[in-house]
Amino acid sequence: MQYTSKQKRHTPPRHAAPTASSPRLLTKHLLQGLLSSFAMGGALILLGALALSFTPDPNAWLQPTGLFCAALTALFGGWFTSRRHGHAALLCGALHGMLLCGTMLFASLFFAGNAATHASGYTSLISALLHAGVILLSIAGAYLATKKKPTKHRRRR
Repeated sequence: MQYTSKQKRHTPPRHAAPTASSPRLLTKHLLQGLLSSFAMGGALILLGALALSFTPDPNAWLQPTGLFCAALTALFGGWFTSRRHGHAALLCGALHGMLLCGTMLFASLFFAGNAATHASGYTSLISALLHAGVILLSIAGAYLATKKKPTKHRRRR
């Protein structure tokens, strides 16, 4: 087909912007969520350490404070990732939770004292349940970030 000088053939740009459902964009948002989780986790640990420094026996509160910081970190990370991506809350939350658990497991390899217990001091079953809880909290945070559609109220006649 011949085109005149006034008609231009439509050619898509070579480097088109990724769509909302592209894997490349999801990967970018997951990495941003993971980095924001690390930042939030670090801030929560510092605040927890500051709060524990004012207690008479800080050793008694170390483990509950650490678990609370880990739970809030997973919740925030799932929320941030889903909010950033805009949709697919289950996918964003599950992938973020698995990435967070993977980094926690990788970090625990360097701090494990013996083979019977993990770095947290829990048995393998309890540690696996805690890691599953991190994934579930990340999914819950992702669902908290999704925008709810307002329901239409029906008029009574």
